[in-house]
Amino acid sequence: MSDRGYAEYLESKGSTAWPCMTAPLYFKGKEYPQDYKKSAEVFLGNDIRFCTPGFVYLGAMFKHGLGVVKDPARAKYWFRAHFAATPKPAENLEGMAKIIENIQSAAGVRIKTDFEAALAWLEKTLEEPPVRLYERGLAYLKTGEAVAGFPIVDAMLVCATRSGHERAALTHARLYLDCKIGANGRSPWFYLPRFAEAGHAEAAALLGLYYAENSEKRFSNYLDARDWLDKALAGDLPIGLWGKAEAALAWVNALLEEKDRRRSQ
Repeated sequence: MSDRGYAEYLESKGSTAWPCMTAPLYFKGKEYPQDYKKSAEVFLGNDIRFCTPGFVYLGAMFKHGLGVVKDPARAKYWFRAHFAATPKPAENLEGMAKIIENIQSAAGVRIKTDFEAALAWLEKTLEEPPVRLYERGLAYLKTGEAVAGFPIVDAMLVCATRSGHERAALTHARLYLDCKIGANGRSPWFYLPRFAEAGHAEAAALLGLYYAENSEKRFSNYLDARDWLDKALAGDLPIGLWGKAEAALAWVNALLEEKDRRRSQ
């Protein structure tokens, strides 16, 4: 199957991956007529939060005015978002050589210097104190370009969380449960337990909701959900979260009771 055929197949199945394949084909003029404007429309008109190579195309487009109005600030934003959404940014710089080459070949523009500057910015930024990273993350949530902003918020909040910043952990967990961030395994299970075990009811509730809503329908996940939700509801929860935790616990208990009933038959 051709690249275009596969991209159209993904689109017909409702896959969120299709823009990541289709937009570069328009940019390069491969199997579609070359059309920078159409490429930009596909990228910007869809959810491409986890389409990190696409961020590089958009960085080049905004830097050089390819299919969009030239905007150096937005170009930097997209280049930075690429590295923020990458688990190992420094290693990724080497792995992106082919895409950088494809962009240069298709549009005759150079972006390697901008790409390296974006990595340097992220590395320097993530060295800032946890409180500053948390504040920066909130600022990106309010003013950031939706799909590009979330990976940067993700990286900042996780970095602050690793240093023990409680509000960063809770904010990240809420965004994760709302399906806005969480690429590259940055899920609440690896950082919330330390806060929940210390008696923080909100952290326990968010952890319980994470296990209750987990896509892996495992018995152990539901047991974990029940335990954390029980712990959360015994503490001091915000009203809005209380109702959600209570409903989730009732659902999990009913599910576990049904599983026990079937096992006993």
